[in-house]
Amino acid sequence: MNDGKTIVGILIMAAAFVFGTVALAAEARLHNLTGEVIKMDATRKTMTVKGSAGKREKEISVQIVPDTKITRNGQKTKLSDLKVGDRVVVRYASGKGMITAHSISVELKDAKSSAYQY
Repeated sequence: MNDGKTIVGILIMAAAFVFGTVALAAEARLHNLTGEVIKMDATRKTMTVKGSAGKREKEISVQIVPDTKITRNGQKTKLSDLKVGDRVVVRYASGKGMITAHSISVELKDAKSSAYQY
């Protein structure tokens, strides 16, 4: 009889894991924001970006986590290399009252045209 209870317990745990994972995946939908870094807090590992998401102007503060991918000109870089005034594209997820950066790409200014390259 114990084997039957064990199997039922395992099935319940597996179902909870699957449904929990689906719920997290739905919650972790990524959004994009293109804009300018207006505030950095290296101690708290947060960054505030003001820019546009589609046709809407928006200002968000994102939490930078160990998994956040940060690049400049396609090359991996560090949080300490980001500065106020940098033009960035931030991919982020929001959920549980927190906005977390998935990736941050620094846009480089083209020296000849004074336009930003994407």
